Amino acid sequence: NIRKKNNDEKGLASVYNNLVILSEQKNDTEGALRYLKESLDIRRKLGNPSDLSATLVRLGSFQLKTGQYEDAKSTLVEVLSLLDEKSDKRTYTNATNLLSTACIELGDFKNAKKWIDKSSILADELNDNQYKFNAQYNEATLYYYTGQYKKGVEINSKVIEHFEGLKTPDKLNYLQISYLLHFNLLGELGLKSAEEWYHKLMDTQPNEKIEAMIYLNFARYHSLIGNNDLFMTYARKAYQMREKADRVTAAMSTAQVGIALQRQKKYEEASPYLLEGKKLLEKLNSNLEKTHILSAISEHQATLHKNYEQ
Repeated sequence: NIRKKNNDEKGLASVYNNLVILSEQKNDTEGALRYLKESLDIRRKLGNPSDLSATLVRLGSFQLKTGQYEDAKSTLVEVLSLLDEKSDKRTYTNATNLLSTACIELGDFKNAKKWIDKSSILADELNDNQYKFNAQYNEATLYYYTGQYKKGVEINSKVIEHFEGLKTPDKLNYLQISYLLHFNLLGELGLKSAEEWYHKLMDTQPNEKIEAMIYLNFARYHSLIGNNDLFMTYARKAYQMREKADRVTAAMSTAQVGIALQRQKKYEEASPYLLEGKKLLEKLNSNLEKTHILSAISEHQATLHKNYEQ
């Protein structure tokens, strides 16, 4: 109110940015977006590229967190068009890191690798370990989604070693995401050590959103090694937590229960889960997850129809 009274627009934009942080801490998504737009309107009006870029990076990060991957990509590309990497290297590096994530989520792996490589170079120039290991985490994630699991394990091991040495308050958040990725990579390889990482992850006392993701991926691991009983057990655990989970986990857990029932030859029970999973997946913004799971559902639906015909 004081900023408005004094017509201090630049100061007012900074206040809006602080309100964004507070809104996110309270899980007030609508409030955060409202304040972001207020700040962005002022930044565009004032026309300072550095200030505008900083706010756009915040918007891009917010869009990634809320699954708006196409919007995030557009926002971050705008940031790079506004900045000279030499004059504002830190913001530029942050934008390339976030853009890598957006490209991975959209299945745009060629551009994801391009921006990962760019952010790694810039991180080295800045001598900033946090940006360096963020880039490595993105690279390990890229290898996970492109089926290069052994490469992913090798790189993510270095990321974990770095995050375990952190002394900052957000250490636990970094550990959980890197442990989860390692668990997923080992699970895709069907390695017994995935079970050790499952327990390691649970020991970090994850929130319900991450816990649902852990159950989902542990179900997938048991599916890959042919343990159909535990596949069903953990698929149901993830499904039961779908209200607390993100939309991808909710959709995939629904589909997995259907696939598990289909394997048990409980075809009539499987159909509603498969159809609901398909419906939820079609609403997702992540082309990557959608394509991956819809192909699995199509395969199992074909088996379903074949069994009905028999």
